Amino acid sequence: MIRLGLAIALSAFGVATGAAALSPCAAIAAETPLTELVEQLGSDEHNERYQAYLALRRRADPKTPALLATRLPEFPIACHYYGVLILDGFDDKRVEKPLRKLLKCPSPYLRVCAALQLHGRGAKGMAKTMARELTAEELPPEIWLKIMKRLRGGRVPKDASVMRALLDPIVVGSDSAAIREIAAVMNDADARAAVPTFEALLEDERAGTRAVAAAFLRARGQDRDADLAAALRGTELASGDVYMLDQILTRRDAAPVPPIVVEALIVASRAEANSSALRAIVQVLGQLSDESALPRLRELTAHKHKSIAKAAARAIEKLSGTKTGTSSSATSSLEPTDTVALTKMTQERDQAALGAWLHDGDSKRRLAAADALRRMDDHSGLDVVLAECTSTEVTDRREAVRAAGQFRVDAAVETLITAMLDEDSTVRNYARSGLNATLLTLLPHRGFRLTARGEPDTPESRTKHVARLRAWWPKARDAAW
Repeated sequence: MIRLGLAIALSAFGVATGAAALSPCAAIAAETPLTELVEQLGSDEHNERYQAYLALRRRADPKTPALLATRLPEFPIACHYYGVLILDGFDDKRVEKPLRKLLKCPSPYLRVCAALQLHGRGAKGMAKTMARELTAEELPPEIWLKIMKRLRGGRVPKDASVMRALLDPIVVGSDSAAIREIAAVMNDADARAAVPTFEALLEDERAGTRAVAAAFLRARGQDRDADLAAALRGTELASGDVYMLDQILTRRDAAPVPPIVVEALIVASRAEANSSALRAIVQVLGQLSDESALPRLRELTAHKHKSIAKAAARAIEKLSGTKTGTSSSATSSLEPTDTVALTKMTQERDQAALGAWLHDGDSKRRLAAADALRRMDDHSGLDVVLAECTSTEVTDRREAVRAAGQFRVDAAVETLITAMLDEDSTVRNYARSGLNATLLTLLPHRGFRLTARGEPDTPESRTKHVARLRAWWPKARDAAW
């Protein structure tokens, strides 16, 4: 299978003198044939599928829909999602015939997605087609869940037959995952037709289900704060239920969460033994504008599970209305107490204290301080970052290369070029995106883009591309543009 490898595409926007001679890829291999990209979409490897998806979306070849309509049904179900997204990107009538072909394919997921797209394009009868597919006895539960994810974002048709098909199976005792998915779909669509279903779910014996139901009804204007608080004080909650609460309670148009609910979440955080559910509760508390949660969150920064302690530190940052000035990746590897300290130093713009961290024995502190200083337009940490780009620790190399690309200075270019040969794919990706952004900043008059093209992604091809860049960069840097 051909991988979508790295290549460099440069073009001059109105700059004729010497522009062509400076391009590092004057002779680029021909693009991967369309049929091969479609076949790559059916790969067992997720990265292969994703790279094919990106290339097909970018190319937008009018022949793609017909090819997908033929090949998608033969691919594993895991490959269908990206295929549907590609088809969704075509807005002309040429895609209608391939979509109608998919209505007759063996995959219920593809049939429903095709009907959904056709409905959105004004085709008649597609809502009833969707309703029929959704109520088919042979529809496997795992495919139903995948379809629900596709209906999120307000995509569900507000048609009575579709609503009945989705809501009628949801009763007290239904699978928790199914209830959460329906809650997500209906909440995104602000579907008031779902109100009776969730009113009935208030009688479910599971505290998490009752909490989701109360939150959903509250978002529809009902006074359900007491029901929500009572459910949160119940037995252990599933992490999925808490994450669903987060989506509903923190919607942009959601009403403020009252103290009774915040207090119930704090109580739940003390009773919760499940670490993933506790982490979810901490994240919800961080989203709410109630400082009464701060004492409990500070306690949790010392939790034995680092993921919970870090979540608590981030929640404190959000709740206190301050930011560290660093990206989440820059602080994610810090100890929670260090994250709190970094927040304070950045909030107070204490460059002296941050400068001291540049000489700390902990590489994570050094990198976080350099990134925070950069955001204050202080580049004194650049040398520290560039030195860490060759660290033997892959996590340090990843963060250092990511940070190096954020400085947008020519002093980082050589290091970023070298990092494109790193054995770790994440480091290489950070180097490529950072170099792309840096060169766009340094040479804004050039149409510069590092992008996926049709060469194999092998050590040999990467070495070839890096050699071209190394030969090209000194000329481009010193040229009188």
